[in-house]
Amino acid sequence: MKFRRSSVVAAAAACGALLFCAGPARGQTTPDAGTAGLTAGVGQDTDPTKPVLFSLREEYYSLPNGNWINNFILRKDEIVWKQETFPGQARGVLLRMELPETTAHFGGESEGGLGDGYVQALLLPRLSGPFLLAAGTGLVLPTATERVLGGGKWTIAPVLAPAWLVPRQRYAFVKFQEFESFAGPSSRPDVSFLLITPTFMTRVMRRYWVLVDSESRTDWTRGSVTSFKSGLLVGTMFTPRVGLSVKAEVPWGNHRLGQWNLKASLFWTRF
Repeated sequence: MKFRRSSVVAAAAACGALLFCAGPARGQTTPDAGTAGLTAGVGQDTDPTKPVLFSLREEYYSLPNGNWINNFILRKDEIVWKQETFPGQARGVLLRMELPETTAHFGGESEGGLGDGYVQALLLPRLSGPFLLAAGTGLVLPTATERVLGGGKWTIAPVLAPAWLVPRQRYAFVKFQEFESFAGPSSRPDVSFLLITPTFMTRVMRRYWVLVDSESRTDWTRGSVTSFKSGLLVGTMFTPRVGLSVKAEVPWGNHRLGQWNLKASLFWTRF
């Protein structure tokens, strides 16, 4: 297994930079912290409308023929609350950055280094009652240090996620996100696919929660072939601001892209 020292140093530097940037922006206000005590951060790392101060996420993808991919992802969120009037009551822009350290194993060979980075900006207006609409865009950055570790394309990823906030710390949302490459080497395949992800989360007991979701992926470059996967996540809060979630996913259908996935996230909430 080959790891480039430069990629490890870059990841460490990024981690340090994220930690130093953790403080709230000057002049911004903070939203309601929600339920007090250990339940304050329940489900926050899986709610697309809430910021996470910092998280460390491990993702393992088991692929056919003994191949696999492992990502170790550093995530940092910032929420900027503006004074301009948007529709509804809740106003703000949620910023997110993810930087992965990736290892890929294909054909008996392993490569390690930085994977493709991801940044995202979402506008969060509360329209009426418990209905919230997150809308914005993501951007995939071709930062991978090895060809097998990323797509090699600049990719725009607009997202729309209507969400329903249910009493007793439950929520449901459906995320629609289209990925379209617009720049990068012509030798690398174009990116064009749509993700649709319905999700439901509920608290169970005082500081535990469960999330279930399914996702369809329609690849426009392969004749609109659609693959599916479904997941189950269990999370817990250790303190009012520190929590852990573990998620298992199973791809399914005639065009499934893998065998099974396992993800774990250790996170610190902002509020």
